[in-house]
Formats: sequence, C-alpha cells, structure tokens
Amino acid sequence: MPSNSPLYSILFIIGFFIINSCEEKVMLTKEQYTDIILDLQVAETIIINAKVQNKDSLRSAFQNRICEIYHFKDKASLKRALQPLESDPDLMLEITKVMSKKLDELADSAIVSQAN
Repeated sequence: MPSNSPLYSILFIIGFFIINSCEEKVMLTKEQYTDIILDLQVAETIIINAKVQNKDSLRSAFQNRICEIYHFKDKASLKRALQPLESDPDLMLEITKVMSKKLDELADSAIVSQAN
C-alpha cells in the first residue's frame, strides 16, 4: 500500500487542522462568571460616566483588556463563554446574587476607606 501512504498523510494533516481549528468550549466556574460580569459592569459604569467623544472605542478597549485578563482569544470567545448564562436563568440569578453581595462589600470598603 505504498501508493496510499501520501493519501493517509494528507488525511491526517487535514484532520489535525480541523480538530485544532475547532474552538474549545470554555466552561467557567460561578466565581469566574461573577468576576467577569462584575468587571464588565464596572467598565460599563466607567464608560457611561466618561467624558470622551468615542465611547465605543473606550468600550472596545475595556473589553479587550478583560479578554486579556481572563485569557480569552477575542471578544467573540468571551461572548461565547458567557452564553450559558443566557440559557440558564437559575445560574444567572445565582451569579447576580453573588455579584450584588460583592458590590455591597466593595461599597462598604469604600465607605470605610473614606472615613479613615
């Protein structure tokens, strides 16, 4: 079967590239969901209150930085990783409760810092 050998090699190479080109599905923990959404929310608050003309550029910069921090290839990868929250209202509610608690803790620590 020496004549089939190049065919098998080509099929192997094609298969290798197909497997490697498929996006690996990222499964985030509840803590990771919370941290990412909290960072996105803080960034959005900063953007809303910013006195810049092009808020879309600022939003893009924040989103790119969040992708870097959490090791996402790009914004599309980040969006795909957050999609389970859209289809699981119970998980979203749970994450929202944890976020609310973290935001309260941040607000309390800011108040204590200002008092000192």
